[in-house]
Amino acid sequence: MIAVHMETHQLHLHPLKKHKLKVTKSRKALLQVLETSPQLLSADDIFEKVNKHVASDRATIYRTLHTFESLGIIDQVQLNDGLLRYEIAHEHGHHHHVVCTGCGVVEHISDAPTEKALHNMSKKLKQFSVITEHTLELFGICKKCVPKHKV
Repeated sequence: MIAVHMETHQLHLHPLKKHKLKVTKSRKALLQVLETSPQLLSADDIFEKVNKHVASDRATIYRTLHTFESLGIIDQVQLNDGLLRYEIAHEHGHHHHVVCTGCGVVEHISDAPTEKALHNMSKKLKQFSVITEHTLELFGICKKCVPKHKV
């Protein structure tokens, strides 16, 4: 993914150059928004944040999201509310999320024992022979929000 030694203001250029995409203000702003967000963002969230820095239209944002997803630069995530959200693709590949229902902050889970348990569970299914994909999203209250919520 993104090399650790790169300057912070250059992080958003790496995927564009790697995939030989034209470096536009809109593309740079979109990547920067996703790279700096502690939350998963919807297309509308991304549009609003990008427009604070660069004038862009919704069609451009949607086309760019589609292009970036097809190239593996970003991942699409669907949570329990049915809304599609986006994040920068992780170098470790498939992972799961824990989402705070108070503030929306996301923590990523890449855990081999969890994946093994899901794989073992799929072996015990009676009506399915192949599981082609899966998602596991957990919801809770982060440490910052605990004082505000009665748990």
